[in-house]
Parts: sequence; structure tokens; C-alpha cells
Amino acid sequence: MSGLHDKGFFDLQTPADLLGKLGRELERMQSAPRDIDHAFNFFVTAEHMLDWLYPGKANDTKRSEARKLPLLALVSHIANGSKHFMAEAKRHKSMTWTVEVHRHEVQLCIVVTFDTGLSYGSERMIRPVGDIARLVFEHWRGELSKGATAMASAPP
Repeated sequence: MSGLHDKGFFDLQTPADLLGKLGRELERMQSAPRDIDHAFNFFVTAEHMLDWLYPGKANDTKRSEARKLPLLALVSHIANGSKHFMAEAKRHKSMTWTVEVHRHEVQLCIVVTFDTGLSYGSERMIRPVGDIARLVFEHWRGELSKGATAMASAPP
């Protein structure tokens, strides 16, 4: 077992390790769908998958481009809004939508309000947090699979 002075954090050493943690957070969310702590842990962990997959200053552009994907932009907005009470980074200010997390009777829900730019104003989308979390987990599992395949097929 490693400590704080090694790369990573204890048993979390690789992007695959962080994906494992993300999966455990998803399981916790599914077993307690109204628990805000599990949702917070999931989305903050998901936000940092990019940092683990593409570390360092050399990958700033790659991370920035990836966060433009709507799903990852949503993750970033939730994670940073929950950590800092307000999503203040420039990438959040340029969005034409707002995100809120509500505790309903049986589960947490994400409410996304889109500014349509049309005369009738905005539209709202309400989804269970667990549904969004499953999509996020599947996204990262697919990205890690692609990376493993690419590394396996790369010439020595």
C-alpha cells in the first residue's frame, strides 16, 4: 500500500483505480438514492477522471476540449457547484443552462434549465441523479476501454 508521498493516493494509483472508486460511489448512490453525500462523492470523483487520464500541463487542452462534451460539462458544473457553492469557472459562465440538485421523496433529481434563445424562454429537464451517474460511469468505462485497447495495439 502506498502513502501520500507516492503517485496517487493510497490504493488509488491509476485511472482504472479511480474508475473503481467511481463504481463504488455509484453503488452507494443506488443503495441510498436520497443521500447527498454519495452524490457529492460520485460527481467530484467523476470530475477528476480527466485529470487522471490526461495529467499535467501538457494535457490542458485535451481536458478542456473533453469538458465541452455535454455530459462532462454537466458533471463539471455539478461537481464544482457543489464544492464551491457556485460554479464560478469561465467554462460554467458561458453555459446557457443552469443545474440544480433537488431531494424528492424517493431520490435526488437533477433539474437542468436550458435557455433556448427562443421567444418562449427556457425548457427544463428533470432526471434522477442515479440515471445521470450511470451514464457518466458508462462513459468513463468506455473511455478507459478505448485507452487500454489503444495501448495494447501501440507498437513497442
